[in-house]
Amino acid sequence: MSKMKPVSLPGGAFAFCRTTIAILFWASLILQNEALTWIGFLILLSSGILTVKYAPLINLWLFTVEKIKPTAPEVVDANGIRFSHFVGAFVSALALVFFALEWSIAAWATVCVLAILQTSAAFGFCSALKLYQCMNSGTCCRVGKAVRKIKHV
Repeated sequence: MSKMKPVSLPGGAFAFCRTTIAILFWASLILQNEALTWIGFLILLSSGILTVKYAPLINLWLFTVEKIKPTAPEVVDANGIRFSHFVGAFVSALALVFFALEWSIAAWATVCVLAILQTSAAFGFCSALKLYQCMNSGTCCRVGKAVRKIKHV
């Protein structure tokens, strides 16, 4: 695993990104709209590929609201956030595979889990980020310690 890579972002942009993703998955679940799950997947995947500094929702905030009402900067771990985005993209891709297989109960259950996890992240507790931090520090819970023992080839 790689070490922490601090990056400074406007706090409003980071909050907007987390909140928008949570709202997107809740809307997908409530409206039973598979297209919104696709949008969430594409945003998370592109955010993971481009890194948090160039993520689509971060840039949307930077080029709109931040120009009108600047917010205080917030330092985040770019590597940890990138890991989190890829985990979210993976779980949303899993939901999309379930949709493709026409396993609607599994698909909507996965979207529900995503919505709950993203809401938790919007309130400041991102479980994927915590797992990443755990795997990169010496202080882990039992699950994190087990993951750290896995040998990388």
